[in-house]
Amino acid sequence: MSHPDVAGPAGQADPVEPAVTAVPLGKTVLAERPEGTSGDSLRLWLAGALSTACDGEISAQEILDSDSSFVALGITSIATIRLVDAIEAELDIMIDFGGDTWFLQDLDALTTYLTDLTRP
Repeated sequence: MSHPDVAGPAGQADPVEPAVTAVPLGKTVLAERPEGTSGDSLRLWLAGALSTACDGEISAQEILDSDSSFVALGITSIATIRLVDAIEAELDIMIDFGGDTWFLQDLDALTTYLTDLTRP
């Protein structure tokens, strides 16, 4: 007896819906690009971008109010990759993963890293 989800007519496998769907990040999804790359505006933008990268499971306000690490907040590696993609697209910078990634520890570390990275 065949299971309907395993094989279709003549033993052909039925198409399977993908388990993960892509969430486009960039200028059309993120509400506002930060005004400059320092201080509170960057921190606010990063919290919003991270909330978007988490599919809204963690609000920007929760991220801003927390002094916990991204891991403690439940932010996944997929969300972190989405956040990095958004940062690179919006701020027109390249983030190097070749060494220590201390800057992905929490919101304050990431804000500091990006502020230092974009300083002339």
